Amino acid sequence: MTIDLTSYSSAYDEDVADALRMMQPQLRVAARALAARMFDSGHGGRDACVLGHLSQGDTRRLLDTLTDHLGFVLSPDLTPQSHLKAARAVGQVHQMVGLSAVRLLESCHRFGERLVGLLDTWVQEGAVRCKLANAVRQRMTLEAAGQLAGLEQLDSGAPSVIVELDSAIREASNLPDLLNRVMTVLGNMHGVAACWFARPDPSGTLQIEAFGGSSGGEYVAAMQSGVIPLIQIRSDGPGGDGPTGRAWRAKRIESNRDYSHDDATKPWQAVGNRLGFRGMVSVPLIDEAGEPFAIVVLYSHWPTYFDGSARRVVLQHLQQVLGSEVRVLERSNVIPIAQRREYRGLVHDGAVRMVYQPVIDLRRGRLSHVEALARLCRPDGSLVSPGLFLPALGEADLLRIFVLGLEQVCADHAMWASLGLRTPVALNLPAEALNSVAYRDAVFDALRAGRIETSDLMLEILETQELRDADQGRRHLRELQAAGIRIAQDDLGSGYSSLLRLDRINFDEVKIDQGLVRSAMANPQRAMEFIYHLTRLAHSFRVPVTVEGLERMEFVEAVAILGADHGQGYGIARPMAPSDLPMWHANFEHTIDIERPRSAIGALAGQLLWHEQLSVLSQWPKMLDEFVEKPGHLQRYIERNGLEDSLLADLAAQARDHARRGAAFEAYAVARTRLVGELSRLVVRGAEDGNRRGAHDG
Repeated sequence: MTIDLTSYSSAYDEDVADALRMMQPQLRVAARALAARMFDSGHGGRDACVLGHLSQGDTRRLLDTLTDHLGFVLSPDLTPQSHLKAARAVGQVHQMVGLSAVRLLESCHRFGERLVGLLDTWVQEGAVRCKLANAVRQRMTLEAAGQLAGLEQLDSGAPSVIVELDSAIREASNLPDLLNRVMTVLGNMHGVAACWFARPDPSGTLQIEAFGGSSGGEYVAAMQSGVIPLIQIRSDGPGGDGPTGRAWRAKRIESNRDYSHDDATKPWQAVGNRLGFRGMVSVPLIDEAGEPFAIVVLYSHWPTYFDGSARRVVLQHLQQVLGSEVRVLERSNVIPIAQRREYRGLVHDGAVRMVYQPVIDLRRGRLSHVEALARLCRPDGSLVSPGLFLPALGEADLLRIFVLGLEQVCADHAMWASLGLRTPVALNLPAEALNSVAYRDAVFDALRAGRIETSDLMLEILETQELRDADQGRRHLRELQAAGIRIAQDDLGSGYSSLLRLDRINFDEVKIDQGLVRSAMANPQRAMEFIYHLTRLAHSFRVPVTVEGLERMEFVEAVAILGADHGQGYGIARPMAPSDLPMWHANFEHTIDIERPRSAIGALAGQLLWHEQLSVLSQWPKMLDEFVEKPGHLQRYIERNGLEDSLLADLAAQARDHARRGAAFEAYAVARTRLVGELSRLVVRGAEDGNRRGAHDG
């Protein structure tokens, strides 16, 4: 709203100023009396509901503020510019309190006319009285226009808040950054004193993960320290019967207009009242099943602030868009804000330590390279694993870990070389980092400084989500590869998008998701088939394959039989300090014979290969007979372990006899199912025996 101030200039000229200066004592008394009358007249209609939520202290402060402002309006030193600025601010306060525009206009008009009536008794000279009356009316007209402009400005700010929220959500690539940006937007809203985001832990206690607003930090700290209680989502839990717990269970946005006196907020009033909280609103985020999974809570110094239509639109938009995005990005358990602060503080202090896990060449039986893995080091020397701290970190923290890690990799690589050990190093890179030149520049800076050769560095792309700018990401990858740096895709098979990425990007290596290996205990046949077919898929792109998560030597044997190129896991070596790698390398011995498996899962892997070959040869009977007669992995496993008189040997013989009719022969299919079932049983039993032995040894 644009207001032309030139038409009001006569109300602020020297003659008016001189007259008002002479009348200041009477005007101060009149301002108080008229303010009280204006305030009392508001206790009716729509505004009665608003004013009824004010405490006695709030009412007194509002009356004092109104008195001071009316005195300001009648100041002899006032200018149109300063008056308009102040009127806009008052209009915004009235809007936040919830007073209506009609009420605002009526009050300005009523005050002006009552003051004009008083002038008849105060000013004897007619010309002066007439000039003052016109000045008062003009000033109150500008007052009304300014307050309306302030009211309109605050309402019109809602679309910009929505735009800022959408931008914060769109630009965030991880949950910590998303929450911090959204809390910043909400905390900067005119009228919001504090806000926070929380999710329940397994006990049903809401753990605050981010906050905003000028009073947000102090309020959250009071909850974290136990000065006021954390909130439960259950009604029978401590702090569960307050407004936020009720909103969670009701699954809808709920506001509280009487924070400072409501019995439901009493457990939190000691701190909230000191911070001036008068109104609050709780916004539960709802999942696809219609159940709440997180909540955002906001506080204001004004009781009915969150009842305004513009604010309700913002809150409803927040509930919809933030809820869906959090569901996309949340890949971790709830991390309380104190824990987030600890992890981010360790990163800020540079308490990052790199450990290294060997990756072996399964065909040549020697070290292929090592993977650098970050740990956070607490002051007491204990280490925090990535599974705990990575979900708590934002983009800036992740970049700092990468830069610090790269510096340590270069130093450790030089140390190994001085001891006669030269091995490439793989360093993890989050996929979203491909949209940032900072990661790329950090790598090129290290190369230009000669701290490491390109042939000695591999970057493993961690698949967490789709890139915001896939074209830019692929361009950065090509720049790195053009410099001679190998790029590996981590966690192949963990999702559909990983297969799409394998098709779209020319990776130099892929790593099969360790979750497939872990699933071998639940369904050995299915796990081996997945690994086999993913290996064949990668090889069809001429890309070597690493299988990670090989926690037992029998798993190493199995994936080697299936054709994997490299292996990594506890069955080979645990992550170790850089100083321990040379000794490990000197003592490492690869004893796997992929033609004569020792383990049941190795035999199962061999049987899978045998069946695949049988399927190909089934259309050539002569070649089929020759193939069936030759001993395979399973037969050699039976002989190596003295199982000739076992059920497994009998089932193997039956399957081999029926196989002479081809892989499609029904009797063979039945026999093979029984054989694979027995092998799977032996795999699971062997793993259970190994676990018992490990527990006994421990």
